[in-house]
Amino acid sequence: MAWPLPVGMKEAESKLGQLKSKLEKIDLRDKLAGSGESDSDTVQAADKPLPRQRSGGQAPEVKTKNNKDRSSLKSKLELSERLDDLGLDAPSTDVQEYIRVLKLARKPTREEFTMIGKVSMTGIFLIGMIGFVIYALLTELPRSV
Repeated sequence: MAWPLPVGMKEAESKLGQLKSKLEKIDLRDKLAGSGESDSDTVQAADKPLPRQRSGGQAPEVKTKNNKDRSSLKSKLELSERLDDLGLDAPSTDVQEYIRVLKLARKPTREEFTMIGKVSMTGIFLIGMIGFVIYALLTELPRSV
């Protein structure tokens, strides 16, 4: 039996479906723009030993299934490109903006600091009491019945 969705849930599900289809298109585009190599083109490291280099240089890199193409992996990790495709803005990386906000902030006075401490302790106490009541209801109450 399917329950009727609350107001706004249908709109949210349709928006979620649109975003999923956009992400699938982006992933498909990334796969098509990839290196073009297939798994049969790669060589297993166990099949072919690395040649020794007498000059002290580095051995040539053997491509494995896990090490196909680093550039295609880096292109998939570009957050700004993916966010642009979704129509979202990337978070700001301007350090000066954050420094400006930190300079505007001030050290709390003693009264403010004690008030923050009291509110924090009250919150922790309430959460602990709620947890204890739930624990008692779930463990001790069924034993007594």
